[in-house]
Amino acid sequence: MKMFTLNPSVKLLALFIACTLSLASCKKSDDDKPADSPYLSVKIDGQKKNSTGPVVAGVMKVAGVTALTIQGQFSTNEGVALMLTDSKVGEYKVLTEDQPSFEGNAATGVYLADIAKSQSYDSVSGTVKITSSTDKLISGTFEFTAKNEAGATKTFSEGSFQATVTTVQ
Repeated sequence: MKMFTLNPSVKLLALFIACTLSLASCKKSDDDKPADSPYLSVKIDGQKKNSTGPVVAGVMKVAGVTALTIQGQFSTNEGVALMLTDSKVGEYKVLTEDQPSFEGNAATGVYLADIAKSQSYDSVSGTVKITSSTDKLISGTFEFTAKNEAGATKTFSEGSFQATVTTVQ
């Protein structure tokens, strides 16, 4: 089983790739959305948030290892990114302080509360489930608890997503 550690450089690279993919995507009209329209929705501490721009999934395949990053923005300065060890249908456990390395079906979530002020929360427990995965779309659900550097927590519940897939090799 392949194992790699999630360090700050990898996290920043994944977020950079996700943001780049997001900016490269075209915003489509909200009128008459087809059933396969991308979205990301979640309750943060009970407050419902819906993505306002494109929701993208970047699949990276390097040296036999697949990594998936899903990113959605709620505003210019706020968004969520999910990073998983694969893009296959299944359940992915969020990394914990006791298991800080990606091994098997693992995931992590990052909430960027204010990008301009570098305010972020990293997941400490939870799950991400991929319920459908094709070459074009990936969808699923998620829930996790996240902490910031000061130790404050936020709860992410009833999360769901459907994202357009872009493969980077």
